[in-house]
Amino acid sequence: MIRRGQLTSALFALLLAVWPASGPTYAQSGSGSDSASASDWTGPLLPGPAMAIFTPSSGALLVRASDGLYRSDDAGQTFRPIALPPAPRPVDRVISVDPTNQDVLYAGGNELLYQSTNGGSTWQPILPMASHPGFEAVALAISPANPSIVYAALVDAASRDTFLLLGSHDRGASWTTLEMSGPASLCGWGVRLLQAHPTDPMRVFLSSGCFAGRNFGASLQQSTDQGKTFNDWWTSAAVGSPLSGYPHSLVGGLGAVPTRWYLAFNRDPRIGGSAVMRSDDDGSTWTPVLSYDGGGGFGSPGSDPNAWNIQIAGLADVSSAPDTLYVARTALSPADQSVQTSGVATSTDGGATWSDLDSQQLGHLADLALGIDGQNLYLASDQGLFQLSLAAARRPGTRS
Repeated sequence: MIRRGQLTSALFALLLAVWPASGPTYAQSGSGSDSASASDWTGPLLPGPAMAIFTPSSGALLVRASDGLYRSDDAGQTFRPIALPPAPRPVDRVISVDPTNQDVLYAGGNELLYQSTNGGSTWQPILPMASHPGFEAVALAISPANPSIVYAALVDAASRDTFLLLGSHDRGASWTTLEMSGPASLCGWGVRLLQAHPTDPMRVFLSSGCFAGRNFGASLQQSTDQGKTFNDWWTSAAVGSPLSGYPHSLVGGLGAVPTRWYLAFNRDPRIGGSAVMRSDDDGSTWTPVLSYDGGGGFGSPGSDPNAWNIQIAGLADVSSAPDTLYVARTALSPADQSVQTSGVATSTDGGATWSDLDSQQLGHLADLALGIDGQNLYLASDQGLFQLSLAAARRPGTRS
């Protein structure tokens, strides 16, 4: 008997939508089960809502939770809380970790931005509120290629009508204004993605805009001069196209094929669905490799407004095996956006075929990361932090 909230892979297949005629079709098949097994996701290792996962190359695992920041030095078996600086709205503050050094942390608070160089034992303000009164930090990026380079996106905290992008070349000791936009009217500034290139310290990616009800997507821009100028790298298509949406996750740019990238975007809830794009030429061209269509009244012709609205929460790739990709996604009811099912799909052939990994009932997903040893996946959701051993993972069904 199937209870409320439990769905077999076959039923999931009936509700997964397909890419239109311009691209490949994805329909799930197979007879996998959502029942637990020895190789299912372990957890929650950290209870309560988990929001973001950090896996610096220095080895620790850090997790942003609704009540703060936690660190594990044993691959998630135990965690300890990290004291954070004071903040007016702690749950909304921006937090980031140096991708090369687990002890160098950044967090918003009563001052615009603080830094710790000793794992959170002490914090020092590096961007005082007096420098930009009334603003708040909403996104941070630290260059893995040169962690002295830090980017901070700020918006006017009250009106959201002004946007600033700041850059530092000395870990926040000094700052330069790279971009200023606004004040604007009848819209609010937001940042969908801010990310430094993994190996090139000159490159940084940004998706931002002053959004209102008239917006259905945003482009992803690239700078090759450390944020001084930006040009479109991936462009959201017109409303109603399956190629319209908001950039959410970007992986690639290093390893065996450094020109390979995967970009995930989520469509506006009024359109519904999401997609993963692949580039083999460093972003010059993009090809869809996975799409979930439907779940909104303004979708492309032929899409089902009553289908689940499947949103992507994160991507994880394997730099030594560029054809391997993991995608975390949550299926939402189009009626009230409640969670219907969730889980992780994987492809080992660059997106030509896909299969599900283990249990697909993991709550509302927020982030996905590959452990630094490459042996485990970590998944953040409103149920907490989960871990999956890739050596033992089940793949109950395949779709192509």
